[in-house]
This record gives sequence, C-alpha cells and structure tokens, in this order.
Amino acid sequence: TLPERCFAQIGSLDAARPCNKMILEYQNSSLPNNADYIFLSARWSEDSVKYLPDFHNWLGDNADKVVFFGRTAEYSDTADVAMLLAKRNRKVVPEVANKFLSKYRNVKLDLLNQELSLVVQNLGWPIVDRLSLGCSSDGDKCDFFNSDGLSYYSDYGHWTVAGAKFFGQKLFDAGFGKNIKEPDFVLFSIAPKAE
Repeated sequence: TLPERCFAQIGSLDAARPCNKMILEYQNSSLPNNADYIFLSARWSEDSVKYLPDFHNWLGDNADKVVFFGRTAEYSDTADVAMLLAKRNRKVVPEVANKFLSKYRNVKLDLLNQELSLVVQNLGWPIVDRLSLGCSSDGDKCDFFNSDGLSYYSDYGHWTVAGAKFFGQKLFDAGFGKNIKEPDFVLFSIAPKAE
C-alpha cells in the first residue's frame, strides 16, 4: 500500500522517510510483478491529476495491470449528525434518510472524478466509478443506511465494515469479477436506479 501523498515523491531524492521506505518496499517486492492486477484506490485530490502520469511511468511494465478506482461519495457535516442520531436511537427510515442525505453529498467530487477520468483514460487504465456504487446517476438517492437503519459510513466518506461488504457485494453482483477479465474493460459503473 502506497499512500497518495507518496505518489508525488516517487523519483525524488528528497522523499519523506516514510514514503521512501514504502517506495523501496514496493520496488523490492515480487508482488507487483506476479500480480494479475494492481488496484489504485485513494482519497484522490486535485494534485493527483499532476502526478499520475509520472506514477504510470514509474510502474514500468506493471502499469498495464492497473485498475483505477475513482473517489467515492463523501458527505457534509449534516451527514455526520444524521449518523450520530442513527447510532443513538436507530429510528431512521432508510429510504427517507438516504434521499435526504443525498442532498448533502459533496458534488465537487463529481468534477474531480471527471478530471481524473480524463487523465486515467489517457494512461490506458480502466476505471471503476466508485461514486456509482453508492448514488443514483441523478444523485437523488445514495445508499447511506441499510434497511435496519445502520450506516454504511463511519464518517463523512469512510465505509464501515458492513459498508465495505455491502459495496463490495454490489461490485460482485454487477459482474466486476467477470468484466475485469474482458480485453475491452475500460469503465465499470453501476448506478442504483433513480426512484
């Protein structure tokens, strides 16, 4: 695992000590050479756009194994308040809460995902649209609470264990495992149907 903050330091002699250690661990590992796929997933920032091409070059022969995962949905402080209330009394009507909280989704991430997609497509990497895992294509509904009123998120954008299982199952059910093996695999997106 190489944190995004270290991507910008690849190839630099001035890389911070923890990043140097992780970069060396990657370079000295046989895992990338033996892997079928390398999944890149992070809390991507606007800076990512700048250094992903350098990272692609640094990966060398392993660059063609990359599958890029875009940003997932993140929510404002309003979502944190709703989540706290749900944890305390669990009297959440999931359908209502999921529709309500979709209004507090950080839509700036949609633009960042679009910008990242352009760069990633130019690099030849397939993209998994993680935003589509949690929100309808029109953004009117997001999966935030399950039918029991338990949250899939532990905070503004991190999944709980139940959330990771739920969203992972959605990937599996949508055929991710099969589609990733197809030679024309370029974009994987599943959006819940808008109501």
